[in-house]
Amino acid sequence: EQYRPKLSWMDTYEGQARTKRVREKLTQEQNRRVNDANQN
Repeated sequence: EQYRPKLSWMDTYEGQARTKRVREKLTQEQNRRVNDANQN
């Protein structure tokens, strides 16, 4: 059976070690978009 990491597709290419960093980056990006939306 092929190995499938239990991660979202955003995390798989980075590998499990960087999952936290990827999540933090996604959170920052999301916050920035929210801030931009609020300013406009």
